[in-house]
Amino acid sequence: MRALHLLLPMVLSFVQLPYKISVDRLKMKYFLLLLALVIVSSQPTVKTWTLDELSEALSGCLEDACAGHPTLVNALNTIMFSMFANKDVENVLGAMPSPSGSNRWTREEILSALDNHTMDKNQRKYIAEARGRLDLNNTMNTIQVLVPAVDISTWTLEDLTEAINNNSTNPKLITYLTPYKQLKENVTLGNNVETVSITTPVGLVEGANGTTVLFPVKKLY
Repeated sequence: MRALHLLLPMVLSFVQLPYKISVDRLKMKYFLLLLALVIVSSQPTVKTWTLDELSEALSGCLEDACAGHPTLVNALNTIMFSMFANKDVENVLGAMPSPSGSNRWTREEILSALDNHTMDKNQRKYIAEARGRLDLNNTMNTIQVLVPAVDISTWTLEDLTEAINNNSTNPKLITYLTPYKQLKENVTLGNNVETVSITTPVGLVEGANGTTVLFPVKKLY
């Protein structure tokens, strides 16, 4: 991303040239624009996986077959361990967007959703659980619909280097970037390993492939 800041003034200088421009400069302009786009897109890709999606993806696979999906197995184990140990549970939960797009649901929205019998059964069970929590606390008018989930992001060495050396990177994210040394060593040794997958809380990584389907959870209420 630092390189982008150096390229943009150069790109803009070409854009501001008079209409009559040489072919060589025209080619250079498009080259720099293309290079800038490549640098912008050089970001970790991220996808949110719910517990149900992970379970479905790994369902029926034998132990040897599941070993072929270490990233998904690790994500599933991360969720299960946190929930059973009741440790850092907020790191393995996401908040389902409400019909209005908020990260919290009103009682009316919850009741209306539960009356909709065509709703996905997995979503329905989390909304029902939220209603139970809301009924236990009459002082609350809204509540989060919590879904067990994590993000799985794929990083290149350049992605990791940029994140680690960028002062604006969330300090919490830095604690998850420990595979950096391992990937750097593999690249240095010429091993055929170009990327690494990392499991993180929902919303902690901003990926290049769009927004996640869940809101991050900061407090469990």
